[in-house]
Amino acid sequence: MVPYPRFQGGSFGEDANNNLRKNLQSEGFTFDIGANSYATVKVLNDTDKGKRLADCVLSRIFVSFSDHPEEMADSILTFAFPYDMTKEQLMENAGDPDDTSHYDGSRYASDTIEYKRGGQRYFGYNRFTFVFHDEVLDYFYIEYLP
Repeated sequence: MVPYPRFQGGSFGEDANNNLRKNLQSEGFTFDIGANSYATVKVLNDTDKGKRLADCVLSRIFVSFSDHPEEMADSILTFAFPYDMTKEQLMENAGDPDDTSHYDGSRYASDTIEYKRGGQRYFGYNRFTFVFHDEVLDYFYIEYLP
């Protein structure tokens, strides 16, 4: 699980004290990381009563740095992998993926590598998805299901 980021300002900061109804996932909250990078997060209230958004568990994070991994160096977000990794390095360290796809278009080639792990309380999967454009990590997203 990725550590829950604390936001300063922006739509999440203004809405952090609002309640999220029981057993519900929030809308996405987007914040800029750099000039070419941003992240979108969703939180989940997996309890039987309303809960402040800021106290809910992080259920989805999408990070796009559009071929600018250097912008992540000073980001509030940290992950246990380098942002300039190759798909070969990913598979070497994480093992064989559960799903892959390849697109070869006229403007770029794209490879999607996905790992899945079953949820412990809910039916479904935790997903770790990495998308490479022309062999460079372009974006990734992590979906957490308790």
